[in-house]
Amino acid sequence: MPEYSLCARAVERVSSAEPDFISAYHEWADSGTRERAHVHYWYTQEYDKVWDDYWQAYDILEERRLQLYMPHPMPWSDQMHDVREEQSRNRRETFYPMQVRFWRVCPLWVHMGREIGQANGDRLYTWRATLDNWERFVTNYNVPSFKESLSSAQRSSFKVLEDWWHAKYNFKTLTKAAQDYMYERVDTVATEPMRSLKKSPRKNFSLYHSFAFELFVSEFSPSSWEPQMSYNFLWGLQLLRWRASRYAVSQRVALSTFGCPEPPDGDYPIVTLNEGTWHDSIASRGLPHYLWDNEGLRTVRVAELDFKPEYVCISHTWGRWRLPSFVGVDGVPWPVPENSLYNAQNG
Repeated sequence: MPEYSLCARAVERVSSAEPDFISAYHEWADSGTRERAHVHYWYTQEYDKVWDDYWQAYDILEERRLQLYMPHPMPWSDQMHDVREEQSRNRRETFYPMQVRFWRVCPLWVHMGREIGQANGDRLYTWRATLDNWERFVTNYNVPSFKESLSSAQRSSFKVLEDWWHAKYNFKTLTKAAQDYMYERVDTVATEPMRSLKKSPRKNFSLYHSFAFELFVSEFSPSSWEPQMSYNFLWGLQLLRWRASRYAVSQRVALSTFGCPEPPDGDYPIVTLNEGTWHDSIASRGLPHYLWDNEGLRTVRVAELDFKPEYVCISHTWGRWRLPSFVGVDGVPWPVPENSLYNAQNG
């Protein structure tokens, strides 16, 4: 009975304190943590500190709940547990820091920052940073050394965006609507631009316009890039480049074919190879997947090189002189077919 009386008193105390207790939970849930965390790149020390403080506050509230003799979980306790577990699981599954072999397909603004140090990484006023990065990139693109530093995928992407920005084969009202949408928000805090794109004006009028606008944001917005989740983001970027370039070609062909009053001139955009679908060749840049290193006497993966190599093509099989047998060659991770003219093992 003493134990029962203790619980009864606890119920009375909790009943009188419940409004404050519930308010504390609501205040914790509405603290704006997600917005503050998104200002930082995921899985960085700054990002982790925001979430650590958030969950530490939750643990203190839970400890207080137990101190108030409330052993049963609150209605939202299971949900909070699932959210916490999901965050841990996502980190395990998506944490993939940027690697050297991925630089050749990174977003255009990231490449500019790495190459010449002129990039705006402000994720708080992300629309201002997006337009700032675009204007800087356009200026630097005229510098031969900077242009040469870009991969074929990056140059193709810029060509698509340059044509879209100047409405070379898009309706000018659509391009202007997208530009106005961004310029009107340069002084607005917008930590998740990709989500707000769904509400952007005139985006549902044209597939070409829609994909070009999304590609523009993905290439130049700091909030659309996560260096600690590089593989997932680069896979998505390469896929978007491929889709946007396909629709750009289709758009131009359609306007030229069906009697556009002012047919577009200049080169056609190049469809970007969707290298993002191949894990081992995301940065292969249209080069062979493997090359023979004459100095190191070994086979190397092009995707793992941090430079664009020069190479020559030779054949180690000779048609009717090819033999049905294979031989192992030092430094080559696969069997090499033999021929009757040359000894493959001697190079």
